[in-house]
Amino acid sequence: MANEEHVALLKQGAEAWNAWRHENPDIRPDLSRADLYEANLHGASLHGTNLHRAYLRGAVLTGANLSEANLSRARLIGANLCEANLRGTNLRGANLGEVNLTGANLIGTDLRGAVLGRANLREANLTGVSLSEANLRGADLGRANLTGANLTGASLANTKFCHTTMPDGTENNRDCSPESESTQPARPNPGEATSAPE
Repeated sequence: MANEEHVALLKQGAEAWNAWRHENPDIRPDLSRADLYEANLHGASLHGTNLHRAYLRGAVLTGANLSEANLSRARLIGANLCEANLRGTNLRGANLGEVNLTGANLIGTDLRGAVLGRANLREANLTGVSLSEANLRGADLGRANLTGANLTGASLANTKFCHTTMPDGTENNRDCSPESESTQPARPNPGEATSAPE
C-alpha cells in the first residue's frame, strides 16, 4: 500500500513534490495503489517511483519524468502523458486505454500485456519496447519509432500506421491519407486532461 505521507506530498502539487524529491534523492516514493484520479501532475519528478496498481484515470502527466518507475497494472485510462519520459518504465499489464502518449519517450519500456486500445502514440519513441501480448486495437502509431520492438502476440486490429518505423527498420505507410500527409493534429495544451468512457 502507498505511503500516506508520500501521497499527501504529491497532492500538494508538482512544485512541492519536486522540491521534496530534490532534498531526498535516496528515498524511493511508494504510491502503490494510490488514488490519483484526475490528478494534475504536469512536470512531476516520478522517476523510480512505485506506482504499482495506482489509479491514475484522467491524470495529467504531461512532461512528467516516470523513467524506471513501476506502473505495472496501473490504471491510466484517458490520462495525458504527452511528451512524458517513460524510459525503462515497467507498464506490464497496465491499462492505458485512450491515453495520450504523443511524443513520449518509451525507450526500453516493458508493456507486455498492456492495454493500449485507441491510445495516441503519434511520434512516440518505442525503440526496444516489449509489446508482446499487448492490446493496440485502434491505437494511432503515426510517425512512431518501433525499431527493435517486440510485437509478438500483440493485437494490432485497426491500428493506424503512417510513416511508422517498424521493428525491422522499414517504414509502414499503410494508413496514410492525403489529409494525414498535409495536416498534423494539434497537441493538447500542457495540463489538459483527456477523457474516456468507463
